[in-house]
Order: sequence, then C-alpha cells, then structure tokens
Amino acid sequence: MNEISYHLIERNSPFQWIPFASIIICLLILAFIRQNSPNFLYFFFKYFHSPYQLNKLTKEEFEIGNISSYFLMLLFFFNTSILIFLSIDKHVQINNNYIKTSVIIFPTLLYMWTVGALKFFSWISSERKSMNESIKTIIVNNQFVGIIQCVILLFWTFNPQLFSYFQSTFIIVQGAMWLFILIRTILISLNNSMHWYYIILYLCTLEILPLCLLIIGVHRLDMIKYLHV
Repeated sequence: MNEISYHLIERNSPFQWIPFASIIICLLILAFIRQNSPNFLYFFFKYFHSPYQLNKLTKEEFEIGNISSYFLMLLFFFNTSILIFLSIDKHVQINNNYIKTSVIIFPTLLYMWTVGALKFFSWISSERKSMNESIKTIIVNNQFVGIIQCVILLFWTFNPQLFSYFQSTFIIVQGAMWLFILIRTILISLNNSMHWYYIILYLCTLEILPLCLLIIGVHRLDMIKYLHV
C-alpha cells in the first residue's frame, strides 16, 4: 500500500491586486497628512520621548481633533484590516461574505468598543481625567502603529515570499501596542488614584474579553483552514 502524505500547500490568492492598491491608498493618505501637518512625525517622536506630556502635546503640537488626526486613524483602520485580510487569505479561501466583512470592520469595532467602554467608565466612576487621557493614549498609539504598518505592507507587497516574517512582525507590532496601552492606562489610573475595582473592571471588559473573543475567532479560522485542506 502506497503511503499517502498530506501537506498544507500555500494557495495562490485571487486577491493579489489588493496589496498594490492598498499601498497606493496608504501613500495618498500619508501625502495628504504631510501636506496638512508637516511635523506630525516629530510629534510622535516627542510623545514617545515624554509620554506623560501627552495632554500638552495634543494641545500645542498636534491636536487630536484636526483633519490630519482623523486621516491617521483612517490609515490605521485601513491597513490593519488589509494586513489581517492578507494574513487569513494566505492559507484560507475566504468565500464567505460574512467573514470578509468581519475582517474588514474588526479594527473599527474593537476601537469603538474600547473608547465607548472608557467613556462609560468615566461616566459611572467620575474619573473623566484618567479615562480621557487613556482614550488619547489609544488614539495616538493607533495612529503611530498605522504608520509602522504602512512600512510592513510595503515590504510585504514586494516580498511575498517572506510572508511568514511580515505576518510575525505585524503580530508583534499589534502585541507591543496592546501591551504599551495596557501599561499606560494602568499607570494613568494609579497616578490619578482611581479605585482598584474600576481598574479590575477595565481589565476584564476592555482587555480580557476582547482577547478571549480574538482567541475564539482564530480557533474558528483554524477549523476553516483544516476543512479546506
């Protein structure tokens, strides 16, 4: 009897045009931001050098509510969705429109959930100063990660054979951002003498719950992958 071996073979995606189109869109967004806020990169340098000066920096250097700030958030949502889509599509044939839509809107929904929950906490706890600073931290970190992910997407597009390395880099960047925001939020809460039970409530609803949902989603995608093998 002949021995039969099974291998997971990397499939050719019908969406090979997406990375190139995405790079063009990202460059156009960055060009618009550069035109309206020439020193936006210097703002991020000053922020990471002195993160406790965030409120001052967002008033004097780069306002959260200006048009460039909104476009930086758009850049983050866009390239995060594209990188997640490319990571999944590399091994799983995405024919289900529900999965496609979920992948595309996931970063936006996660952001809305986090900011909405922080605003809710500020309302029930009267800790508006801490929560508003935490929201600013999330926004600024997302904006910076959006710029980093443009670089990842650029190299990924022109070096598809290094898929696994860029996928790992994307995961590391997202994990580092999550860890930085988590630590900063806890420190902000402690510095403002927030009650410990609000901190526990924050950790359970904004950090542990989304992480559990993400693990469940990855597990389901693994099941889909094996069904296609």
